[in-house]
Formats: sequence, structure tokens, C-alpha cells
Amino acid sequence: MQRFFDLGRILASSRMLRKRGSDLNAQRPKKETRKDYGQSPIFPNRFRTVLILAHVLLFAAWVLSAQAEVLNLRPVPVDPALLRDPALAKVSRDLIVLQQEFRANQQLPILQAFRPSNPVVRIVAGRVVIDAVATGDARLLLADLKALGLQRGAIRDRMVSGQLPIAAISELADLQSLKLVRPAYVMSRAGLVDSQGDVAMRSDIARTDFEVDGTGVVVGSLSDSFDCAGTQEAVDVGSGDLPADIVVLDDTACPGIDEGRAMMQLIHDVAPGAAQAFHTAFNGQADFAEGIVELATTAGAHIIVDDVIYFAEPMFQDGIIAQAIDAVSAKGVAYFSSAGNEARDSYESEFRDSGVVGPLGGIRHDFDPGPGVDDLQTVILGTGTTIFSFQWDEPFFSVSGEPGSASDLDILLYLEDGTFTFAGGFALNVGGDPVEVFAITRNGPPIAVQIGLELNEGPPPKLMKYVFFGPAETHVGEFDTASGALYGHPNAAGAEAVGAAFYAKTPDFGVTPARLEPFSSAGPTPILFDSLGNRLAKPEIRNKPEVIGPDGTNTTFFFAGEDPEPDGFPNFFGTSASAPHAAGVAALMLQANSKLKPAEIFAGLEKTADDMETPGFDFDSGHGFIQADAAVEAVLPQAPDLTGEWILIRSRPLLGQYLVRGRLRVSNIGNEKAGRFRIFFHLSDDGITPGKIIARRTIWAGLLPGESKIRAFRLLSPESLAGKFVIAVVDSKNEVAESDETNNNIAITIP
Repeated sequence: MQRFFDLGRILASSRMLRKRGSDLNAQRPKKETRKDYGQSPIFPNRFRTVLILAHVLLFAAWVLSAQAEVLNLRPVPVDPALLRDPALAKVSRDLIVLQQEFRANQQLPILQAFRPSNPVVRIVAGRVVIDAVATGDARLLLADLKALGLQRGAIRDRMVSGQLPIAAISELADLQSLKLVRPAYVMSRAGLVDSQGDVAMRSDIARTDFEVDGTGVVVGSLSDSFDCAGTQEAVDVGSGDLPADIVVLDDTACPGIDEGRAMMQLIHDVAPGAAQAFHTAFNGQADFAEGIVELATTAGAHIIVDDVIYFAEPMFQDGIIAQAIDAVSAKGVAYFSSAGNEARDSYESEFRDSGVVGPLGGIRHDFDPGPGVDDLQTVILGTGTTIFSFQWDEPFFSVSGEPGSASDLDILLYLEDGTFTFAGGFALNVGGDPVEVFAITRNGPPIAVQIGLELNEGPPPKLMKYVFFGPAETHVGEFDTASGALYGHPNAAGAEAVGAAFYAKTPDFGVTPARLEPFSSAGPTPILFDSLGNRLAKPEIRNKPEVIGPDGTNTTFFFAGEDPEPDGFPNFFGTSASAPHAAGVAALMLQANSKLKPAEIFAGLEKTADDMETPGFDFDSGHGFIQADAAVEAVLPQAPDLTGEWILIRSRPLLGQYLVRGRLRVSNIGNEKAGRFRIFFHLSDDGITPGKIIARRTIWAGLLPGESKIRAFRLLSPESLAGKFVIAVVDSKNEVAESDETNNNIAITIP
């Protein structure tokens, strides 16, 4: 059912959209600066439009209009109305383009391996990973999608994720159970081996000083894949780079680059005694959220870490992944997430009416905050693929249900001279999710283009924001607000967002303070809506990122070609590497004090971190660079620890007998007061086994942490006791619950 090839429906939608554009124009006050792109020179009349449509559709116009043309950034003659066909409002354009590309590939004389032109669309064995939102009961939608061949289906609230046969995309528009569907736009944070981060964070010292290695703690990881080849886990276990008996709950997102296994190697370097588990995060948002819960319940994870971002995760509301994090956190699981590698690659602003109408009938935003008007913003595209996620302050239908977004906005890409390229994000958003995601690929050297943010319907946003992901050369050329780029589930209240500093630029490698990686994502992004879609009385500003961990450290295989030392082992860069380092330290802390709650783990990391930039917390470097030894010490159980030290032992003849005198300094080396306790002095033949009690002493007032008191004894013996031992047993009746009960017996030889 090729519904999107129905010319009658296309022309009908064309007329409707052109009328809507006219109605919008009629309602707005005209300015002398207004330009009307409704009758573009590219489309001189309706008859030519029909001819263009007929020919371009038969020539897979969707493919051309979406990604292929952006290789050279040339505009393609496609009717703007087609790009916003209301009949296809619930099926994303990227899915329609994907199906046309797939069909074209199937019709080649010699079948070739299919690769979509859109690099953020994930394909697994002829299936596309999707995030679909139900109009009502998500179970009905799951059943309908399974009837179309959906595999790996997962439900979380209103969302259904899974792998849908590409050939079934044309059937989606007819599903009454479907509100909207888009590709599951996803990316990880990557940017015989021991991680140098172990030294940089001083976790090697923590293991030695506090005798911890993560034993008894389970750490779960979420990333793309673990062992797609099916052979590398055994190799890593054999070389000591992974623990044995890893619990792999789901590794079905292959082909992948096994970034999850690289993360787990880093965790093992920091906490070699910890058990580990894995679940892919690349099968859609619903499956990601369910994977968090499964790691906590099925695998029994005490700590979970991920390095993934879904571009369509809500910015101004906690989405289903963030809510899953908060749920497991409430049950005692400490969750860590990579902050991202986008620094301040973000623009945000209130919508300002420029008085200029764009090619799809929307009114353009005025980027100039001053008295002037500038309806397009210069952006430099670097070589490679850049992805834009554009959102505004409306609640997500996929999170909170009706009413969804009240406004419909587009983000459109233009050449430097203002010519529309037909690339961008222009879904129909009213009643759905306030988000547009699009990818643009530049094969040549960096080039200046322009961005337009255009309001088609509904109230103008009080806050809108885009974040871009891509080559280092990509940057905003004018009116750059350099806003925080951290959003989505790393911004969850229950998550500890971890930024990155190159290990070689940290204090233990001679650089003080540690230097933040220039790409490490900054905060904040305000939370404006609760989970029910109600606007908060006051924006919630969360202090993100919280801490900084090391990156650029060694693994056995990841990332190939990155070896700056060089030492023959590849180096793992990005917050994908820093987050598992932090999770490993948390495992050491949890072994040192098994009663820690997630908030106490996070507080221990934050208050002991080395400050990096602005004194105190800042939205770039958080509380500073992790110091594992100090963090472990800070969370040691609050309990007294009693011990003693002999400061005198003497023996001499006295009136035909022998006098033995001794003095013992008794100390509380713990971190909590000890109440009343007793000390018994014993004779001993071997210095190990206490014998006859020769004296009893009591410290009635107890001891404060760090306090000491001296207790003495005298003994008259009819015979010399030289060569025997006196053993002082501190807290001999076990009246004090101590953190260490092994240091209470103190022996000394009688001279």
C-alpha cells in the first residue's frame, strides 16, 4: 500500500497547506521586511508542480529530498506540500525515505548490501529500529506492529520500540492504534590492558589503602553491543580484562562495535572484584528503559552505567528513560550516565517573530536579539554528518499523553544565499511531540549554511532549543548562545552525569587542576513540565554534570587507530569512557559501605572531587575531577574503631618478687564515638593466645573519634616473667560495635 504515492491525496494536501499558509499570513501584521516564499520561482505554477511531482516521485524523490542531495548541498525540486502531507503526519519522513531507498536497492540488477543514506537510522537484518507511540493502549499497538513483523518489541508507558521490517513501513499509516512513529535515533558517546584512568582517579590507591576491589557489587552496563562476534568475551576473560560469568541479558543490536565491552573493561580495571552484566540500549527508547529495569531486577545490579543518547528524548520533561532511572534509583540503584560530547553546541531562545514567511508557510524566528531582524542563522557544517535535535517548551504526547504539543515548528536548512535545500525537520507536531530531528552530511570541506526556525501553527514558544552532534568543525557562526548541550536522561534527577578530562591532563600525571575535555557537555537544560504534562510553577534547574572522570585510556580493542602514547593499545575517548570509570569507583565505595544509598554515593564523589574551573560547582566541570581514595574514605561506615599501643613495659626485682608495670595508650581511630568499654590485660606464653587475666580497666566516658586515653597495670610475681607476653584486649566484652574488630589484641614481650 503505497499511500504516499497517491497523487490525488498529495494535491489535496498541497491545496490545504497552501491555504493554511495564506490563513497564517492573513492573521499576522505585515512588515516591510516580509518576504513570501509561497510562490517560489522554483514552482511558477500548479501545472508544473504536478509534472514535477509525477516525475520526482517515480524517481524516488523522497531519497533525493532527504539526504542524498546534501552531499553537495544542492536544492532539489520537490513540492513543499509533499514534505508536510497531513495524511502522513504520524509516519516520519525519514521512515518513508528509508523505504524508498530500500525498494530501489531491491530493484538493482545485482543486489547489493543495503545502507541507508541517513546515518542515524539503525538497520538490523532488513529491519529498522523504531520508536512508536500509541494513541491509547500500547499493548494494542504492540500487537498491531507484531502483525507487521515487529521483532524485539518492548513497551514502556505509551511507547513501543522494536525492529520493524522496512517493507512494512507503508502499512503504518493505516494503524488506528498508532499516534506517531519515527526511527529510534540513537548514538553512543564515544568519542592485557590497565586503564590509565585508574591512576588518574587514584582508584589504585583506594584499593590498596582500604582493601576494596568491588567484591559483592554488581555493575550493569548499557551501550550498543557487547560481543557481536561471539568470541571476544572468552578472550577478554582469559587475558584478565573482564571478569568471568558476565550476565548478558540482551545483545541483539548487532552489528555493533562492542562499545559496551570496552566500557566493561574500564570498570574491571577500577573494580576487578565486581561482577558485571550487560543489556543493549540500541533497540529503541522503550527497550532501553526496560533494560534499565531488567539490569536492576533480573541481574541484581547495584550500579548501572550507560553511554547512549536518543536524539528525540525530551529536553524539558523527563522522558521514559529518565523515569526508569528515577524508578531504579528509588530502589537503591546508583545510576551513572555519560554527559555527552557536545560541549556547548546548543542554541536556545524565546521565539521572536521576524515577519518573514518561510517556504513551508511558517513564520521565521528572528535570531537577532537586538533592534535588527535576522531570520536565518549562519552555521558552519564540518566534514561528515551533523545531527540536529530541535525542541520547544511543550509537553510530549509520548510521555504524558494528550494534549501533546500545541505548536508546530520546523528547523530548515538553507544554502548560504538563502536557497532552501529541502533538508531539515518538518513533521506535523500539533498533538504529538515537540521535536524535530534531522541529519545532514557534508562530504567536502566545511561550508557555511543557514538555519531557519519556523512557526507554522500554535503559540510561539517561550523557550526553544537545538543541540547539534557532529564533526568538531561544525559550529554556530552568529548569534551563538553557547547554551548547555546536556539533555535527556543524563539530566534525570536520579542520574549522575559524568563529564570527561583526558587522563594525561590530570594532577597525578602532572597537570593541576585537571583540564576539561573541550567537547565535554555542559548544562543546564531546565525541566519545565512534570510527567503528566503540567507546566511547573518554576523551572527546575539541575546541577549537571555532577563530576568529571578520565577518558583517553587504554582498552584491548577500542577505539582502533587511537593510540596517542603510543603503547600499542587503542585509547577510548569521550564521556563514554569517563562514565564507566565513575561507576567503577562507585563499586569500591559500595563495597566499603554496603548500606550506601545512591544519593550518598553521589555526595561522596562530589564533595571529595578536585575542583577544576570556577570554585565550587559549575555547569562545565561540575564539582570537579573524581578522587577515588578520598571518596571511599568519605563513605566508610560511621563506627568507632578501638585499638591500642604499648608505651611502657618494665620488669624488675622487688622485695624477693618481680614487679611488672605497663602502660597502654587506647585510641578510637574510627569516625564515631565509642561508649563505655573495658580492657583486660592477660599473660600469654606465645603472644597470641590470651591466658590468665592480670588486670581489668574501664574507660567509663568512652572515646571520641581521634581521642586517646592511657591505662596502666602493676603485677607482682613470685618468679621472673621475662620472655613471656602481656596481651591487652581492648573492648574485651564486645560492648562497642566497631568497624574493625581485628585490631583489639595488642601484645608485648616482658623484658
